[in-house]
Amino acid sequence: MSDVFTAYELAPYRGSRDYAHLANLARQASILCIVDYQGQRDVARTNYMRRGDQELWTVSARGMGYITAFNQSDFIALCGHANVEFIQPNAIVCRPTRSLQPYTEMWIIFDRT
Repeated sequence: MSDVFTAYELAPYRGSRDYAHLANLARQASILCIVDYQGQRDVARTNYMRRGDQELWTVSARGMGYITAFNQSDFIALCGHANVEFIQPNAIVCRPTRSLQPYTEMWIIFDRT
């Protein structure tokens, strides 16, 4: 039954493997990714956190952590190892660079279509 997709088989997508670009996008928003895991492809997303000079990138889904990296070069290497592909978003969410008071944050959306 190789011509039939199961619930765990994704259709092929043309994703990007520009991991330096993905690291920069992840600093701005959570990015949809496709990752290899146990012989299958899975849908996941990036997460980025920063505290002072410390940065943390992860790629995870439903409680499963596929990648955890504490610097950009490790993130890029681990993305290559996990055969990560990502879909370029149509819009980027820009977060404020300084702390704002609760309920006063403004988010700006740039549509790239």
